Amino acid sequence: MYIPPPKSIVSIRAEGLGDMGTVTDETSIGRFSLDQDYVLTRIRGHFSGGSGSATLSLYVDHRDTSGSYDSLLATWSSVGTGGAADLHHRIEAEEQHHWEFRAGDVLCFTWTNPDSGTMRWALEVGLCPTSELVNG
Repeated sequence: MYIPPPKSIVSIRAEGLGDMGTVTDETSIGRFSLDQDYVLTRIRGHFSGGSGSATLSLYVDHRDTSGSYDSLLATWSSVGTGGAADLHHRIEAEEQHHWEFRAGDVLCFTWTNPDSGTMRWALEVGLCPTSELVNG
């Protein structure tokens, strides 16, 4: 499978002090997408300050606004300063076809901050336009 060159990957970042949000809240932070068909290539997260941990979940907020096709894609347990303070998740090239999304689909991270008064979080995702993944 074709591995996209680094210049083809768009890095998008979000950070905060409170919760990451919910799938249905379109104004919440921790939401990522491109305005064209795309593939998720990597996820990086960092948690600092405060104490505790919680489950980090990744959902797709499907472009169909009824909510019928929103779905849970992955979870990571014990994320935060009381567990895994850093998250590094890379989608291998041969698995990227499982992580393709259409324009209008939004990747939404949810995480309930166990110490929202002091614990900070930062997320970075790597998204690559699907058009860059053609095998020639």
